[in-house]
Amino acid sequence: IPIGAIERIEITRGSSSDLYGDNAEAGVINIITKKGSQKPSLDGALEAGSYDYWNRNAALSGGGGPMTYYLFGGYETTHGYRENSNFNGSNYVGNFQYKTGAASNLHFQSGYLSNDRRLPGSLTQDEIESLGRDASVTDDFQTDHQGSWDAGYDSQFTANQWLEISGGQTVRGSNSTITYPDSGITGLESKSRSSALYAKYRLTHPVFGLENRLMLGTDMLKETIMANSINDYQNDPMFPFFSSTHTKYTRKLIAAYAHEEFSVLPTVIMTLSGRLDWSEFRCSGTNTDLTTNTTSSSACPSHSFRLFSPKVGLTYLTSPASSLFIVWSRSFRFPNQDELTGLFGFTPELDPERATTLEFGSQAQIGHSQLASLSIYRTDVHNEILYIPPGNGTQFGQNENVPKVRHRGVELSMKSAYSESLRVRASYTLSTTTIQEGQYKNNDLPITPNHAGSATVEWGKRQGMLLSFTGRFSGRRYLANDLANDQEKLPKYAVYSTRLSYASDVYEAFVGISNLFNRKYDEYGGVNGSRIGFYPAAERNYIGGATIRF
Repeated sequence: IPIGAIERIEITRGSSSDLYGDNAEAGVINIITKKGSQKPSLDGALEAGSYDYWNRNAALSGGGGPMTYYLFGGYETTHGYRENSNFNGSNYVGNFQYKTGAASNLHFQSGYLSNDRRLPGSLTQDEIESLGRDASVTDDFQTDHQGSWDAGYDSQFTANQWLEISGGQTVRGSNSTITYPDSGITGLESKSRSSALYAKYRLTHPVFGLENRLMLGTDMLKETIMANSINDYQNDPMFPFFSSTHTKYTRKLIAAYAHEEFSVLPTVIMTLSGRLDWSEFRCSGTNTDLTTNTTSSSACPSHSFRLFSPKVGLTYLTSPASSLFIVWSRSFRFPNQDELTGLFGFTPELDPERATTLEFGSQAQIGHSQLASLSIYRTDVHNEILYIPPGNGTQFGQNENVPKVRHRGVELSMKSAYSESLRVRASYTLSTTTIQEGQYKNNDLPITPNHAGSATVEWGKRQGMLLSFTGRFSGRRYLANDLANDQEKLPKYAVYSTRLSYASDVYEAFVGISNLFNRKYDEYGGVNGSRIGFYPAAERNYIGGATIRF
């Protein structure tokens, strides 16, 4: 979703499978796109920056009578920080609203994106020293196309009852190449189509004079993925092969949920909710040895799952703006498209992840200008899906279910407005992720740092001159795929950025500097067999732009 088309972003932290089902183990990010208004407007924006970065976009909004519309189009290009990191992409959004009554609306939204991205890949330490941090040793690329639409109806048909019905479809296509240096190359093509239908009913009605909110809903989804690959590893020193694969995967899902929030006392709110998901996976696949021209069926079992996701929570309001809470929940995550299709188009036999979370904390308003929050959590994930490195006769490794992984952490955040012009917000996370069972028992999960945080200071006003300074910190963490924890951790880093802008009702202009102190660091790195590769982050870079509104 293009940033210019976003109205606002809502973040619901914590386990949310009781409402949203799949993929909501740790939270939900809800992106609300802009809607039209009766007053016609036209916005044009241009941005330019380091690495030959250009971004052009325009938005048109207006309406007449009961109908409003919002149209957005953008085109973005860059040569990238590293060799073979060019990117160009276009993005289009249309949002139409039709008011059918005083409190009812019809809506239709559609979008299309097309991306062409070069993939510079990882660099070993020797390659960085001999070729430079901005080098690349592959010609890999990925192209993506996606079209989507959804339509719906919402209505407040009584003073305390709401109904929402919506449905839509998304079609995706992707082509890519992935190179393993000194081994071979895979070309992967995938196509997918998903159709969904949602219905939601909400009721607010006091019980014994206390607040009460009920939500009932149902979701239906059908998704089909087809993947084809060509795998040329004829010169691999240990496992030479030359093959093609074809996989078709279908998932059907139907779910029903209920969510109840009621006040057991004027200062105590209890939450009870649960969701039941029925899901069916079907797949078929073939593998062809292109050297001998023989074809065989790949192991691809079908599965049916029934998963229940309950949640129980209690909130104590210590004041109108402060509270204490405790929440227990169960959640789940089905394997995603990349995990199922795999590098060579196979569909591994993977079970859904299932998580149990206990979380408690508080939110407090301090004075009139400060808001602080604290959350302490523990999540036990069963069958967590992880990439298991090569071994036991496998050349490239594969995605597998790890019996149990424990995630524990403390999250702190604060917002403060010291004056009308000076604002500060900051966050800090202390976390540990430990594999509890299986081959890598008692080892830490890779990638996740024990310490991470950020802070932003803003001086000025939204309308007028605004100066901001942001710092971001990440502690040491194991390389991706280093489940054995036998490689040196990636170093910790802290990077800073600043931005100066001026905004009025008619125009906005800004300049910004990222990696202000030119820190040379690797945000990500991984282990693949004997190769230890790093992804060098961009050095100091600049961006500026302007928006004009008519």
